[in-house]
Amino acid sequence: MTRAATKQCKAAIRGEMTRIRHLLKEWDPLTGSPADEYDCLVDGIVRELHRSVTTAGLADWIRREFGCHRGRCFFIRFSGIKGLAESWL
Repeated sequence: MTRAATKQCKAAIRGEMTRIRHLLKEWDPLTGSPADEYDCLVDGIVRELHRSVTTAGLADWIRREFGCHRGRCFFIRFSGIKGLAESWL
């Protein structure tokens, strides 16, 4: 891969990360969370997207990650999670 192609790839991934960060904050399943609450999930979501995960697979990954977010277990309403996952695919 050329240096220019590498730069372009990195820029595209940064754009994906920004979009996902925004969508997570907009969804805000923990309601009223600080702006950076979901930053720890962004890399994993990008990784799953680049593995060509299905909508159901991405929804399951998100559900597992939120199940014990930052060592605290939450009961989270996951209505609409499949739609959220579809918006990323």
